[in-house]
Amino acid sequence: MRDGLLLGGFLVGVLMSSVFVTEPIFSPGECNEIIESVNKKKNIEFQNCCPPGVCRYAETEGLEEFHGQCGYNLRQSLSLQYDQFPFVFQKFYDVAEYYNNKYYGFEIESVSEIHINKYAASDRQLEAHIDWGHVLPTKRKITVSMSLSPLSAYEGGILSCYETDQPVIGAIEQGAATVFPSWTLHELSRVTSGERYSAVGWIVGTNSFR
Repeated sequence: MRDGLLLGGFLVGVLMSSVFVTEPIFSPGECNEIIESVNKKKNIEFQNCCPPGVCRYAETEGLEEFHGQCGYNLRQSLSLQYDQFPFVFQKFYDVAEYYNNKYYGFEIESVSEIHINKYAASDRQLEAHIDWGHVLPTKRKITVSMSLSPLSAYEGGILSCYETDQPVIGAIEQGAATVFPSWTLHELSRVTSGERYSAVGWIVGTNSFR
């Protein structure tokens, strides 16, 4: 049984000093609404989540990057628009602000972006990396990663966060989130069957390391 803290009507559990897993903060209906909205878009163009020239798969395998696919059959990624789902941006900020006020103490301002990621069965995994780097290197401070799909929809796709050699396993319940500083090393194991949707957002601040 894990210790809990009450935040805006939902219970959050503390796993270690800077990586936290929440109870569901979005209902199954809200999660399904986001997924359905993405899938109903006509002529949808999923974006390459890496800026041009920095995809690790292109670098290691000598492949050319192309629009519409991230990580070469690893996942597809689409930016969520604030005017479509303002409640998602607000909840992401609220949960990040709670942990920031209680534990981190960073100077934060807003949620810069939220990506909806779709993972299908693949022979690849999302390799260990940090979110503080070539993308907004002086801005990103807190990462919020939320599971949109129910566990029955897929197998694999386990998020692991590292502060020591023993990983902290991220949220697996639909609508639950994993919260951590954006320079935390983390990885996602490959999805072996089904489809896994997730929402990942970044909370930013003007001054780096404050």
